[in-house]
Amino acid sequence: MGRGRSGSTILDNVLGQMDGYFSLGQINGLWSKFLTRGLCGCGATIGDCEIWRNALAAAHDDDALRGLDPRQIIQWQKEAVTQQGILRLLHARPGRPTGSEALDGYLRLLARLYRAVARLTHARVLVDSSKAASHGAILRLLPDITPYFVHLIRDPRVVAYSRRRHKIGPEGEMPRFGPIRSTRAWLGQNVKAHLVNLRVPANRTLRIRYEDFVARPLPTLQAITELLGEPPPPKGFVEGRSVRLGTNHTVGGNPSRFQTGTIELRPDEEWRRTQARGDRLVATALSWPMLLLYGYPLLPHRETGGRS
Repeated sequence: MGRGRSGSTILDNVLGQMDGYFSLGQINGLWSKFLTRGLCGCGATIGDCEIWRNALAAAHDDDALRGLDPRQIIQWQKEAVTQQGILRLLHARPGRPTGSEALDGYLRLLARLYRAVARLTHARVLVDSSKAASHGAILRLLPDITPYFVHLIRDPRVVAYSRRRHKIGPEGEMPRFGPIRSTRAWLGQNVKAHLVNLRVPANRTLRIRYEDFVARPLPTLQAITELLGEPPPPKGFVEGRSVRLGTNHTVGGNPSRFQTGTIELRPDEEWRRTQARGDRLVATALSWPMLLLYGYPLLPHRETGGRS
């Protein structure tokens, strides 16, 4: 869980390289991507990707779901989030009818989809980088599926800087926002992520900072595998800050999901030199209590380390 531009795409892709893991990308956008012929991380459209074509067919192979229009599923998603609201989602009981036809239908389909992907890919761990806390609140209601939550945080001033920049990938330019909108959204998503974590057993949640991940990837990956009760990353999986990425099948995310080959995880220092002073002041003024909570300095220096 976390806010966009917090590094979830690269964390998702790195985890997905480990044996028994499969990167889903932003699964909550699957049906929208299907309708708009969005791209899978492998480069094919979602509808043409063999894995997603087979997974969707298996998920919909149910009397209540067969032939369901993707537009109806998108409507279910909207109703499940907007009509229920995150507080009502968090008070719903796992395994019990929610009283919402839209939410119950979506839960049934989503659970079937996860199981279909796990079966087709032989994955023990599915990595979902959807990020939205409302999606996390929905996941805890899925029948016969145990979700673990990684709350991924990034300095909101870096997020605001990233949101200002032109970022273009194979699917076009990503939306751009100013520092007020960006930081308010950062605050909202992180507060909601805290609420979700309060409704989940403590041994199924982990909070990490993106800056710590890129500075020392291996300890972060070890913490995640320990959370899951999985073996640690194999020797040589990460060499310093370098990792080798293969082709993935992610749905949505940063254009970096299309990268393959050996990459180096590097902290973004450009913002310290080139971010507009006003943008930085706005982001700091709006977020300072949570900056301190997460161990970020109010006056950033060149060093990016700190407590987690």
